[in-house]
Amino acid sequence: MRNDLREDHSPVVPLTQEQGERTDAVAQVTFDPGASWRAYGFVQDTVASSGGREDNGRIGAGGSYRLTKRFRIDAEVSDGDLGLGGRVGTSFLYSERTSLYLNYALENERTDNGLQRRAGATWSRA
Repeated sequence: MRNDLREDHSPVVPLTQEQGERTDAVAQVTFDPGASWRAYGFVQDTVASSGGREDNGRIGAGGSYRLTKRFRIDAEVSDGDLGLGGRVGTSFLYSERTSLYLNYALENERTDNGLQRRAGATWSRA
């Protein structure tokens, strides 16, 4: 579940500026057989909106495959009211406490945005 409120209090609001509130809900099912791969599917829909905000219904699927003990590839594709979305990426377990990853994402306001789902490259320590 995600609630998004966009307000612009400037004297002149651009016509391209979306204003209003929207609440989206998402359900995801994951299949993880404990092997070197896993898969998931999700559906998302707008449950409430105001101010002319567009609905954000979406359906998609994705998964990951572990090539080696430390290296994994991930992919996801989705489509919906706001257009096509997708992600492809890799993750490398550098040490027990450090993972390196590289992702490219084409996102259209998914509800479960997290650090590793954004485009870019970085490293993190747990």
